[in-house]
Amino acid sequence: MRKCLAALMILGWVSAGYAVMLADFESGLDGFVATGSPAPTLSLSTQPGAVTSGSQCLRVYHNGTNFWPLRWVAPSVPARLGKLQIDITCFAADWPTQPWTRFCEKIALQSNAPGGGWVEYTTTTANWTNRLTGGPAPVDWGAWDGDMFRTVTIDISNYNLTGATYFQINLSFNCATPGPYYIDAVRFLDEPRNPHPANNGVAVIGYDTELSWENATNSLNWVKVWFGAPVENPNDPNTILSPDTYKNLLTNIYTETNPGATSSCPMPSLTNGVKYTWVIESDPNTVPLAFWTFTASTNVPPTANAGADQYRWLGGQPSVVVTLNGSASTDDGQPGPLSYLWEQTAGPAVTIANPNAAVTTVTLTELANTTEEGSAEPYVFRLTVNDGQFTSTDTVQVTLNMDSCRASIEAGGYYFYGDIAGPNGIGGNNRDCRVDLYDLAEVAVNWLGCSNIFEACN
Repeated sequence: MRKCLAALMILGWVSAGYAVMLADFESGLDGFVATGSPAPTLSLSTQPGAVTSGSQCLRVYHNGTNFWPLRWVAPSVPARLGKLQIDITCFAADWPTQPWTRFCEKIALQSNAPGGGWVEYTTTTANWTNRLTGGPAPVDWGAWDGDMFRTVTIDISNYNLTGATYFQINLSFNCATPGPYYIDAVRFLDEPRNPHPANNGVAVIGYDTELSWENATNSLNWVKVWFGAPVENPNDPNTILSPDTYKNLLTNIYTETNPGATSSCPMPSLTNGVKYTWVIESDPNTVPLAFWTFTASTNVPPTANAGADQYRWLGGQPSVVVTLNGSASTDDGQPGPLSYLWEQTAGPAVTIANPNAAVTTVTLTELANTTEEGSAEPYVFRLTVNDGQFTSTDTVQVTLNMDSCRASIEAGGYYFYGDIAGPNGIGGNNRDCRVDLYDLAEVAVNWLGCSNIFEACN
Protein backbone atom coordinates (compact mmCIF):
# COMPACT_ATOMS: atom_id res chain seq x y z
CA MET A 1 0.00 0.00 0.00
CA ARG A 2 1.39 3.37 -0.94
CA LYS A 3 1.44 6.03 1.72
CA CYS A 4 -0.20 9.32 0.97
CA LEU A 5 0.39 12.38 3.11
CA ALA A 6 -1.93 15.34 3.13
CA ALA A 7 -2.16 18.45 5.19
CA LEU A 8 -4.91 20.99 5.27
CA MET A 9 -4.93 24.11 7.26
CA ILE A 10 -6.58 27.36 8.32
CA LEU A 11 -5.88 30.81 9.67
CA GLY A 12 -7.71 33.31 11.82
CA TRP A 13 -7.69 36.52 13.75
CA VAL A 14 -8.59 37.04 17.37
CA SER A 15 -12.10 38.27 17.87
CA ALA A 16 -14.60 38.74 20.64
CA GLY A 17 -16.26 35.47 19.67
CA TYR A 18 -15.24 31.92 20.43
CA ALA A 19 -14.68 30.93 16.80
CA VAL A 20 -13.87 32.84 13.65
CA MET A 21 -15.09 31.20 10.45
CA LEU A 22 -12.46 31.70 7.79
CA ALA A 23 -13.88 29.57 5.04
CA ASP A 24 -17.30 28.01 4.67
CA PHE A 25 -17.26 28.41 0.86
CA GLU A 26 -20.72 29.95 0.58
CA SER A 27 -19.66 32.59 -1.92
CA GLY A 28 -16.42 31.28 -3.42
CA LEU A 29 -13.12 29.57 -2.70
CA ASP A 30 -12.41 31.91 0.26
CA GLY A 31 -8.79 32.54 -0.65
CA PHE A 32 -7.65 28.98 -1.32
CA VAL A 33 -5.56 28.60 -4.48
CA ALA A 34 -4.09 25.59 -6.27
CA THR A 35 -0.29 25.57 -6.56
CA GLY A 36 2.49 23.38 -7.87
CA SER A 37 2.41 20.91 -10.74
CA PRO A 38 0.25 19.12 -11.46
CA ALA A 39 -2.06 21.47 -9.59
CA PRO A 40 -5.29 20.15 -8.09
CA THR A 41 -8.67 21.24 -9.39
CA LEU A 42 -10.70 23.30 -6.93
CA SER A 43 -14.46 23.66 -7.08
CA LEU A 44 -17.46 24.27 -4.87
CA SER A 45 -19.61 21.30 -3.91
CA THR A 46 -22.89 20.49 -2.18
CA GLN A 47 -21.81 16.90 -1.53
CA PRO A 48 -24.01 15.43 1.26
CA GLY A 49 -21.97 14.53 4.32
CA ALA A 50 -19.09 16.80 3.35
CA VAL A 51 -20.89 20.10 4.01
CA THR A 52 -20.54 21.00 7.70
CA SER A 53 -21.27 24.74 7.52
CA GLY A 54 -23.78 26.46 5.27
CA SER A 55 -24.70 24.75 2.02
CA GLN A 56 -21.37 24.35 0.18
CA CYS A 57 -17.88 23.00 0.78
CA LEU A 58 -14.58 22.91 -1.14
CA ARG A 59 -13.90 19.93 -3.39
CA VAL A 60 -10.18 19.35 -4.00
CA TYR A 61 -9.48 16.95 -6.85
CA HIS A 62 -5.91 15.76 -6.54
CA ASN A 63 -4.30 15.26 -9.97
CA GLY A 64 -1.01 13.57 -9.10
CA THR A 65 2.21 13.75 -7.09
CA ASN A 66 2.57 17.31 -5.82
CA PHE A 67 3.60 17.72 -2.20
CA TRP A 68 2.45 21.35 -1.71
CA PRO A 69 -0.63 21.78 -3.94
CA LEU A 70 -2.62 24.28 -1.85
CA ARG A 71 -1.87 27.69 -0.38
CA TRP A 72 -3.74 30.29 1.62
CA VAL A 73 -2.25 33.79 1.95
CA ALA A 74 -3.49 35.97 4.79
CA PRO A 75 -4.81 39.39 3.70
CA SER A 76 -2.98 40.85 6.71
CA VAL A 77 -0.70 39.52 9.42
CA PRO A 78 -2.70 38.43 12.49
CA ALA A 79 -1.70 39.74 15.90
CA ARG A 80 -1.95 36.35 17.59
CA LEU A 81 -2.19 32.74 16.50
CA GLY A 82 -3.93 29.94 18.34
CA LYS A 83 -5.71 26.69 17.44
CA LEU A 84 -6.86 26.16 13.88
CA GLN A 85 -9.52 23.63 12.92
CA ILE A 86 -10.86 22.12 9.70
CA ASP A 87 -13.40 19.46 8.72
CA ILE A 88 -12.18 16.88 6.20
CA THR A 89 -14.26 14.26 4.40
CA CYS A 90 -13.32 11.37 2.11
CA PHE A 91 -15.65 8.89 0.44
CA ALA A 92 -14.71 5.30 -0.31
CA ALA A 93 -16.38 5.44 -3.71
CA ASP A 94 -13.93 8.15 -4.79
CA TRP A 95 -10.82 6.09 -3.92
CA PRO A 96 -11.53 2.51 -5.00
CA THR A 97 -7.83 1.60 -5.21
CA GLN A 98 -7.21 2.53 -1.55
CA PRO A 99 -3.91 4.29 -2.31
CA TRP A 100 -3.32 6.11 0.98
CA THR A 101 -3.12 5.71 4.77
CA ARG A 102 -2.96 9.25 6.16
CA PHE A 103 -4.59 12.63 5.62
CA CYS A 104 -3.67 16.05 7.02
CA GLU A 105 -0.41 15.01 8.63
CA LYS A 106 1.54 18.20 7.88
CA ILE A 107 1.15 21.92 7.40
CA ALA A 108 3.82 24.55 6.78
CA LEU A 109 3.59 28.16 7.92
CA GLN A 110 5.58 30.78 6.07
CA SER A 111 6.31 34.46 6.71
CA ASN A 112 9.12 36.98 6.42
CA ALA A 113 9.35 37.40 10.20
CA PRO A 114 12.92 37.08 11.57
CA GLY A 115 11.67 34.49 14.06
CA GLY A 116 9.25 32.83 11.66
CA GLY A 117 10.16 31.67 8.19
CA TRP A 118 9.16 28.22 6.96
CA VAL A 119 8.02 26.03 9.84
CA GLU A 120 6.34 22.64 9.44
CA TYR A 121 3.82 21.19 11.90
CA THR A 122 2.93 17.51 12.15
CA THR A 123 -0.43 16.57 13.65
CA THR A 124 -0.73 13.87 16.32
CA THR A 125 -3.43 11.44 17.41
CA ALA A 126 -4.71 13.99 19.95
CA ASN A 127 -5.49 16.46 17.15
CA TRP A 128 -8.07 14.25 15.48
CA THR A 129 -11.75 13.56 16.22
CA ASN A 130 -14.45 11.58 14.48
CA ARG A 131 -16.92 14.27 13.41
CA LEU A 132 -19.91 11.94 13.64
CA THR A 133 -19.22 10.46 17.10
CA GLY A 134 -17.18 13.24 18.72
CA GLY A 135 -14.63 10.68 19.93
CA PRO A 136 -10.88 10.66 19.24
CA ALA A 137 -9.62 9.37 15.91
CA PRO A 138 -6.04 8.43 14.99
CA VAL A 139 -4.08 10.46 12.48
CA ASP A 140 -3.26 7.16 10.76
CA TRP A 141 -6.55 6.25 9.12
CA GLY A 142 -5.32 2.71 8.54
CA ALA A 143 -6.63 0.38 5.89
CA TRP A 144 -9.58 1.56 3.85
CA ASP A 145 -12.75 0.95 5.84
CA GLY A 146 -15.35 3.20 4.32
CA ASP A 147 -16.21 6.87 4.34
CA MET A 148 -14.16 9.14 6.65
CA PHE A 149 -15.54 12.13 8.54
CA ARG A 150 -12.73 13.81 10.48
CA THR A 151 -11.94 17.09 12.20
CA VAL A 152 -8.32 18.09 12.78
CA THR A 153 -7.20 20.74 15.25
CA ILE A 154 -3.69 22.20 14.98
CA ASP A 155 -2.04 24.39 17.61
CA ILE A 156 0.21 26.97 15.92
CA SER A 157 0.28 29.47 18.79
CA ASN A 158 4.07 29.23 19.14
CA TYR A 159 4.76 30.49 15.60
CA ASN A 160 6.55 33.85 15.78
CA LEU A 161 5.04 36.54 13.54
CA THR A 162 6.93 39.47 15.09
CA GLY A 163 7.99 41.85 12.32
CA ALA A 164 6.19 39.97 9.53
CA THR A 165 4.57 41.81 6.65
CA TYR A 166 3.03 38.70 5.08
CA PHE A 167 1.88 35.30 6.28
CA GLN A 168 0.76 32.25 4.35
CA ILE A 169 -0.15 28.62 4.91
CA ASN A 170 1.16 25.83 2.70
CA LEU A 171 -0.94 22.67 2.59
CA SER A 172 0.69 19.35 1.74
CA PHE A 173 -0.59 16.31 -0.14
CA ASN A 174 1.48 13.57 -1.74
CA CYS A 175 -0.25 10.81 -3.65
CA ALA A 176 0.19 9.54 -7.21
CA THR A 177 -3.41 8.37 -7.53
CA PRO A 178 -5.97 11.03 -8.59
CA GLY A 179 -9.03 11.52 -6.45
CA PRO A 180 -11.14 14.08 -4.56
CA TYR A 181 -11.44 15.03 -0.91
CA TYR A 182 -13.54 17.74 0.72
CA ILE A 183 -12.84 20.46 3.28
CA ASP A 184 -15.25 22.79 5.04
CA ALA A 185 -15.76 24.95 8.14
CA VAL A 186 -12.22 26.28 8.26
CA ARG A 187 -12.10 28.20 11.54
CA PHE A 188 -9.90 29.73 14.18
CA LEU A 189 -10.78 28.66 17.72
CA ASP A 190 -10.47 31.30 20.38
CA GLU A 191 -10.04 29.83 23.85
CA PRO A 192 -9.27 30.78 27.45
CA ARG A 193 -5.70 32.05 27.74
CA ASN A 194 -3.03 33.74 29.90
CA PRO A 195 -3.51 31.59 32.99
CA HIS A 196 -2.05 32.45 36.38
CA PRO A 197 -0.17 30.47 37.55
CA ALA A 198 1.37 30.10 34.11
CA ASN A 199 0.88 26.82 32.31
CA ASN A 200 3.63 24.37 33.38
CA GLY A 201 4.71 27.02 35.91
CA VAL A 202 4.79 27.19 39.69
CA ALA A 203 2.32 28.39 42.33
CA VAL A 204 3.90 29.53 45.57
CA ILE A 205 1.95 28.31 48.59
CA GLY A 206 0.69 31.29 50.61
CA TYR A 207 1.86 33.70 47.91
CA ASP A 208 -0.35 32.84 44.92
CA THR A 209 -3.89 33.19 46.26
CA GLU A 210 -5.94 33.07 43.04
CA LEU A 211 -6.42 31.21 39.81
CA SER A 212 -7.01 33.75 37.05
CA TRP A 213 -7.38 33.71 33.26
CA GLU A 214 -8.74 35.57 30.24
CA ASN A 215 -11.93 34.21 28.72
CA ALA A 216 -12.32 33.39 25.05
CA THR A 217 -15.15 35.92 24.86
CA ASN A 218 -16.83 38.38 27.19
CA SER A 219 -20.31 37.16 26.27
CA LEU A 220 -20.30 33.63 27.71
CA ASN A 221 -23.23 32.23 29.64
CA TRP A 222 -20.97 30.68 32.28
CA VAL A 223 -17.51 29.33 33.01
CA LYS A 224 -16.58 26.46 35.32
CA VAL A 225 -13.24 25.55 36.88
CA TRP A 226 -12.34 21.89 37.41
CA PHE A 227 -9.29 21.34 39.63
CA GLY A 228 -7.23 18.53 41.08
CA ALA A 229 -4.08 16.42 40.95
CA PRO A 230 -4.93 13.47 38.68
CA VAL A 231 -2.43 10.66 38.35
CA GLU A 232 -0.77 10.81 34.94
CA ASN A 233 -0.37 7.78 32.75
CA PRO A 234 3.40 7.06 32.87
CA ASN A 235 3.14 5.08 29.63
CA ASP A 236 1.59 7.99 27.72
CA PRO A 237 2.81 11.40 28.95
CA ASN A 238 1.03 13.10 26.04
CA THR A 239 -2.40 11.89 27.10
CA ILE A 240 -5.00 14.66 26.99
CA LEU A 241 -8.06 14.30 29.21
CA SER A 242 -11.30 14.08 27.28
CA PRO A 243 -14.45 15.97 28.34
CA ASP A 244 -15.88 12.69 29.67
CA THR A 245 -12.72 11.86 31.63
CA TYR A 246 -11.62 15.05 33.37
CA LYS A 247 -14.86 15.42 35.35
CA ASN A 248 -14.19 12.02 36.94
CA LEU A 249 -10.64 12.98 37.92
CA LEU A 250 -11.06 16.66 38.86
CA THR A 251 -13.41 18.60 41.12
CA ASN A 252 -15.65 21.48 40.09
CA ILE A 253 -14.45 24.26 42.42
CA TYR A 254 -15.92 27.39 40.81
CA THR A 255 -18.79 28.51 38.58
CA GLU A 256 -19.35 32.04 37.29
CA THR A 257 -22.35 33.16 35.27
CA ASN A 258 -22.08 35.86 32.59
CA PRO A 259 -18.31 36.29 33.04
CA GLY A 260 -16.45 39.25 31.61
CA ALA A 261 -13.19 39.31 29.68
CA THR A 262 -11.25 38.06 32.71
CA SER A 263 -12.11 35.77 35.60
CA SER A 264 -10.53 34.55 38.82
CA CYS A 265 -11.31 32.28 41.75
CA PRO A 266 -9.66 31.49 45.11
CA MET A 267 -6.67 29.17 45.00
CA PRO A 268 -7.51 25.76 46.50
CA SER A 269 -5.35 24.30 49.26
CA LEU A 270 -2.02 23.14 47.82
CA THR A 271 0.58 20.56 48.84
CA ASN A 272 4.26 21.26 48.28
CA GLY A 273 5.72 19.47 45.24
CA VAL A 274 2.37 18.30 43.83
CA LYS A 275 1.52 18.89 40.16
CA TYR A 276 -2.02 20.20 39.70
CA THR A 277 -4.29 20.35 36.66
CA TRP A 278 -7.07 22.85 36.13
CA VAL A 279 -9.59 23.03 33.31
CA ILE A 280 -11.78 25.90 32.15
CA GLU A 281 -15.13 24.83 30.72
CA SER A 282 -17.35 27.42 29.06
CA ASP A 283 -20.85 27.77 27.65
CA PRO A 284 -21.48 27.88 24.71
CA ASN A 285 -19.71 24.52 24.83
CA THR A 286 -18.18 25.15 21.43
CA VAL A 287 -15.47 27.12 23.25
CA PRO A 288 -12.48 24.77 23.46
CA LEU A 289 -11.61 23.43 26.89
CA ALA A 290 -8.43 24.86 28.38
CA PHE A 291 -6.15 22.37 30.20
CA TRP A 292 -3.38 23.92 32.30
CA THR A 293 -0.95 22.56 34.88
CA PHE A 294 1.36 23.94 37.56
CA THR A 295 3.47 22.65 40.45
CA ALA A 296 2.94 23.84 44.03
CA SER A 297 5.98 25.06 45.95
CA THR A 298 6.74 26.71 49.30
CA ASN A 299 9.62 28.57 47.69
CA VAL A 300 9.06 32.26 46.88
CA PRO A 301 10.92 33.26 43.68
CA PRO A 302 13.81 35.70 44.17
CA THR A 303 13.81 39.32 43.01
CA ALA A 304 16.89 40.55 41.16
CA ASN A 305 18.08 44.13 41.77
CA ALA A 306 20.97 45.33 39.62
CA GLY A 307 21.05 48.78 41.23
CA ALA A 308 20.30 52.25 39.91
CA ASP A 309 21.49 53.43 36.50
CA GLN A 310 24.90 55.15 36.63
CA TYR A 311 26.37 58.18 34.83
CA ARG A 312 30.18 58.31 34.80
CA TRP A 313 32.88 60.28 33.00
CA LEU A 314 36.50 59.79 32.01
CA GLY A 315 37.60 63.33 32.97
CA GLY A 316 40.87 63.08 31.06
CA GLN A 317 41.70 59.65 32.49
CA PRO A 318 42.22 56.58 30.23
CA SER A 319 39.60 54.50 32.08
CA VAL A 320 37.08 54.45 34.88
CA VAL A 321 36.17 51.55 37.17
CA VAL A 322 32.44 51.00 37.65
CA THR A 323 30.94 48.88 40.43
CA LEU A 324 28.02 46.58 39.60
CA ASN A 325 26.09 45.90 42.79
CA GLY A 326 23.37 43.23 42.98
CA SER A 327 23.45 42.85 46.76
CA ALA A 328 19.96 44.41 47.07
CA SER A 329 18.45 41.30 45.40
CA THR A 330 16.07 39.50 47.75
CA ASP A 331 15.02 35.90 48.41
CA ASP A 332 13.42 33.78 51.12
CA GLY A 333 16.44 31.49 51.40
CA GLN A 334 14.72 28.47 49.87
CA PRO A 335 15.79 26.02 48.68
CA GLY A 336 19.33 27.40 48.92
CA PRO A 337 21.44 30.56 48.75
CA LEU A 338 21.24 32.86 45.74
CA SER A 339 23.65 32.48 42.87
CA TYR A 340 24.52 35.48 40.70
CA LEU A 341 25.38 35.93 37.03
CA TRP A 342 26.34 39.25 35.43
CA GLU A 343 26.26 39.53 31.62
CA GLN A 344 26.82 42.45 29.24
CA THR A 345 24.02 43.01 26.71
CA ALA A 346 24.95 46.36 25.09
CA GLY A 347 27.93 48.68 24.59
CA PRO A 348 31.56 48.04 23.59
CA ALA A 349 32.63 44.65 24.96
CA VAL A 350 34.28 44.77 28.38
CA THR A 351 35.39 42.16 30.90
CA ILE A 352 33.35 41.68 34.07
CA ALA A 353 35.83 41.06 36.87
CA ASN A 354 33.78 38.37 38.63
CA PRO A 355 30.55 37.63 36.81
CA ASN A 356 29.34 35.26 39.57
CA ALA A 357 29.67 37.69 42.48
CA ALA A 358 26.88 39.82 43.92
CA VAL A 359 29.21 42.85 43.71
CA THR A 360 31.76 43.11 40.94
CA THR A 361 33.45 45.69 38.71
CA VAL A 362 34.01 46.56 35.07
CA THR A 363 36.61 48.89 33.61
CA LEU A 364 35.33 51.25 30.90
CA THR A 365 37.79 52.86 28.49
CA GLU A 366 35.68 54.11 25.58
CA LEU A 367 32.38 55.82 24.98
CA ALA A 368 29.58 53.97 23.27
CA ASN A 369 28.08 55.53 20.13
CA THR A 370 27.33 59.23 20.55
CA THR A 371 25.05 61.71 18.80
CA GLU A 372 26.18 65.01 17.30
CA GLU A 373 25.21 66.69 20.54
CA GLY A 374 27.47 64.32 22.46
CA SER A 375 24.83 62.10 24.10
CA ALA A 376 26.28 58.62 24.65
CA GLU A 377 24.55 55.27 24.32
CA PRO A 378 24.68 53.30 27.57
CA TYR A 379 26.49 50.13 28.47
CA VAL A 380 23.89 47.60 29.68
CA PHE A 381 24.53 44.80 32.16
CA ARG A 382 22.02 42.10 33.08
CA LEU A 383 21.93 40.42 36.49
CA THR A 384 20.36 36.96 36.84
CA VAL A 385 19.80 35.50 40.29
CA ASN A 386 18.81 31.89 40.97
CA ASP A 387 17.72 30.34 44.25
CA GLY A 388 18.12 26.77 43.05
CA GLN A 389 14.61 26.59 41.61
CA PHE A 390 13.57 29.97 40.23
CA THR A 391 15.39 32.78 38.44
CA SER A 392 14.88 36.53 38.22
CA THR A 393 16.62 39.18 36.09
CA ASP A 394 17.24 42.92 36.20
CA THR A 395 19.38 45.30 34.16
CA VAL A 396 21.44 48.38 34.91
CA GLN A 397 22.63 51.01 32.43
CA VAL A 398 25.99 52.74 32.73
CA THR A 399 26.40 55.85 30.56
CA LEU A 400 29.99 56.99 30.07
CA ASN A 401 30.85 60.55 28.97
CA MET A 402 34.03 62.54 28.48
CA ASP A 403 33.32 65.08 31.23
CA SER A 404 31.18 65.56 34.31
CA CYS A 405 29.01 68.21 32.66
CA ARG A 406 27.81 65.87 29.93
CA ALA A 407 27.33 63.09 32.48
CA SER A 408 25.18 65.46 34.51
CA ILE A 409 23.12 66.32 31.44
CA GLU A 410 22.55 62.60 30.72
CA ALA A 411 21.40 62.12 34.31
CA GLY A 412 19.00 65.07 34.08
CA GLY A 413 21.22 67.24 36.26
CA TYR A 414 22.79 70.71 36.01
CA TYR A 415 24.69 72.53 33.27
CA PHE A 416 27.71 74.77 33.53
CA TYR A 417 26.63 78.23 34.69
CA GLY A 418 26.44 80.43 31.58
CA ASP A 419 26.18 77.50 29.17
CA ILE A 420 22.92 78.33 27.41
CA ALA A 421 23.50 77.29 23.77
CA GLY A 422 25.13 74.60 21.66
CA PRO A 423 27.12 74.80 18.43
CA ASN A 424 23.95 75.08 16.36
CA GLY A 425 23.06 78.28 18.22
CA ILE A 426 19.96 76.80 19.82
CA GLY A 427 19.56 76.91 23.57
CA GLY A 428 17.83 74.56 25.98
CA ASN A 429 18.69 70.89 25.60
CA ASN A 430 21.36 71.66 22.99
CA ARG A 431 23.80 73.10 25.52
CA ASP A 432 27.32 71.79 24.91
CA CYS A 433 28.98 71.95 28.32
CA ARG A 434 31.05 74.98 27.25
CA VAL A 435 30.80 78.71 27.94
CA ASP A 436 31.84 80.28 24.65
CA LEU A 437 30.80 82.65 21.83
CA TYR A 438 27.70 80.55 21.06
CA ASP A 439 26.38 81.43 24.49
CA LEU A 440 27.28 85.12 23.97
CA ALA A 441 25.43 85.06 20.63
CA GLU A 442 22.34 83.64 22.36
CA VAL A 443 22.51 86.47 24.91
CA ALA A 444 22.89 89.05 22.11
CA VAL A 445 19.89 87.69 20.20
CA ASN A 446 17.73 87.84 23.30
CA TRP A 447 18.97 91.37 24.11
CA LEU A 448 18.23 92.64 20.61
CA GLY A 449 14.76 91.13 20.80
CA CYS A 450 14.18 92.96 24.05
CA SER A 451 15.39 96.46 23.09
CA ASN A 452 11.99 98.19 22.92
CA ILE A 453 12.06 100.78 25.74
CA PHE A 454 8.30 101.24 25.55
CA GLU A 455 7.29 97.61 26.16
CA ALA A 456 8.33 95.16 28.81
CA CYS A 457 9.90 91.89 27.72
CA ASN A 458 11.44 88.79 29.30
